[in-house]
Amino acid sequence: DNDTFECRIILIDRGLLDIKEKYFQILRVNEQPRLINHSDSLEVANHYSTVNFICQIYGIPNPTISWYKVIQQSKQTNNEENLQLLLTDNPIFTLENVDDNSAGKYRCIGKNQLGSIENEFQLFIRGSIYWRQLPQSQIAKIHDNITLKCEGESNELLQYQWLKNEVPISDTISSLDRIHTFSDGVLSINNIQPSDHGSY
Repeated sequence: DNDTFECRIILIDRGLLDIKEKYFQILRVNEQPRLINHSDSLEVANHYSTVNFICQIYGIPNPTISWYKVIQQSKQTNNEENLQLLLTDNPIFTLENVDDNSAGKYRCIGKNQLGSIENEFQLFIRGSIYWRQLPQSQIAKIHDNITLKCEGESNELLQYQWLKNEVPISDTISSLDRIHTFSDGVLSINNIQPSDHGSY
């Protein structure tokens, strides 16, 4: 219903119409923010290139647009996240000379008095690896079973290799029936023995 409406005062004299006055009224209906244009959710960039994220948001009154970087916390803190404010009042966010530190998640949030809307973008730097999960130190009892996991993220296919005391496990472990590595970065050790002590 947003539009401009016109009211006319018309005098009819001898069959002729004479417009005496015109009044215009603009009707604006408040609207919640909504996305009307945005960049792809996944961006893979070369080192030292320039990246532009677009987040065009419409609403009445005009929404305030803010850009944040999502700071992911470790799993030991229940995956809580912090938001680092980067830019406000601009539908375009530009990163220049990107490097490994630029990689991660970015979020735009548009707000007005009726509500808010957000959109998230993931930036990868070509050829780089980002660790999502690293194994934590563990204390185990003899004959226990444990599972360790490391998880990386990249725009390219990853292969995982586990080492014990900086030597590939396949070269150091004689009881391979107890030790298993998996393509998704998982290492499982069954029936723990004293010889399993070490740095993995």
